[in-house]
Amino acid sequence: MKQHRIRLDFNSINDIGNITTNDLIVVGGSKLWSLNTVNEQVDIINDSNVKCIDCLNEKILASQSNRIDLWDINKLINSYNVDNREVINDIKFLNNRCFITGGYNSSIKLFDSNIRQSIWEIKVCKDNINHIEVNEQIFVSTSDKMLVILDLKGDQLQQHEFQFIIINFKIYKDFMIGLTDDGDLVVYNYKTGNIINTYNILMPIQYLISLDIRPLTKKISIYVGSEQSKFMKIDWDRSNNLMINREEFPLQSPIINKVMTKSSKIICSSNDGFIYINK
Repeated sequence: MKQHRIRLDFNSINDIGNITTNDLIVVGGSKLWSLNTVNEQVDIINDSNVKCIDCLNEKILASQSNRIDLWDINKLINSYNVDNREVINDIKFLNNRCFITGGYNSSIKLFDSNIRQSIWEIKVCKDNINHIEVNEQIFVSTSDKMLVILDLKGDQLQQHEFQFIIINFKIYKDFMIGLTDDGDLVVYNYKTGNIINTYNILMPIQYLISLDIRPLTKKISIYVGSEQSKFMKIDWDRSNNLMINREEFPLQSPIINKVMTKSSKIICSSNDGFIYINK
């Protein structure tokens, strides 16, 4: 696998997002950048510090300490007020008009892009919200060992309790593929309530941070970022329900805090300001 390393910052890269309509990704750290993954051209979108990013087509959500900005590539569309005491851990588009946030206040908030304040708030747990995914429904993992599923109107549909904390996850069809605080990669059928597969990555909690998936014909390739100067690829053979073909790819940064697939590339961000493009 060929690797290109690009320095964007001297501090941690906090998040990256995928512009699906072209070759661009969006990078958040001490600034908000766009990066062309083909010619590696970098442009500054905004000078403010960014923690969380989500993209929908060419629209970009970027959360900061006291506000959320909505961008259309290089054009600011609107800004939304956030309580200074609220720490946002994740932000996701619901559709072209609405988006949701979740963080340390244990609630999901819904924003209408035409209104500068949240329009409803739903408490989903007693502790923090770790991660959110939107895939026809809203999926929320919490620090009190739950996966909560809501419909797009905010009504709670299901609540699944585990013996572990889900740090990060992706949804594929009826399955949640997630990283746990036990150092495991777990595949869970949220419709039947059954754990389908558990694969121990043999790392303590602090070494597992993020993942992304690439569904193929008979398997799903799962990419995991870690605090061990590398990212990993593990294939889940769906027909035989086996974890196979584990590969590890060393990088020159100590912590790989985000892994993302984009067409044939694997994009990684690091805590020392680098973006890695792996082909």
